[in-house]
Parts: sequence; C-alpha cells; structure tokens
Amino acid sequence: MDRPQMMIGALAMAACVAGCATAWVGPDAESVDLNRENVECQFEASKLTTSAGLEGVAAERKRAELEAICMEAKGWSRG
Repeated sequence: MDRPQMMIGALAMAACVAGCATAWVGPDAESVDLNRENVECQFEASKLTTSAGLEGVAAERKRAELEAICMEAKGWSRG
C-alpha cells in the first residue's frame, strides 16, 4: 500500500470512529428529524473545519467534536 492510500485509509478510519459509533436519541423524536438535523450539523461542522484550514485526522476530529456540540444544542443526546 503506498503512502496516499495509507493516509486515506487512516482518515476514513478516523471519520468512522468519530461518527459511525454515535447513536443519537431524542425525546419523541422521529428518524426524519434525526437525519435532517444530523446532516445540518455535519454540514456546519465541515464548513467550520474547512474555513479554519484544518486537514486530515485533525480536521475529522474537530468536525466530529463540532457535530456533537451542534447535535447536543439541538436537544439530542448520545444513546
């Protein structure tokens, strides 16, 4: 495996560890609400990390952190 493939693999792993294992729950929430708000938070977190000039694993960690803050602010909690 060459270096770019290793970096992409590491980035994909970091993204999955940060986001794949998260289960969000909310009182009387429907899956459509969760999906919409999760996409909104992912988008906003991605915009912020991009505008800050972050790259690679550091960007994914910060994006996951910002996404979690956004979801919690919308009333969701980790299940």
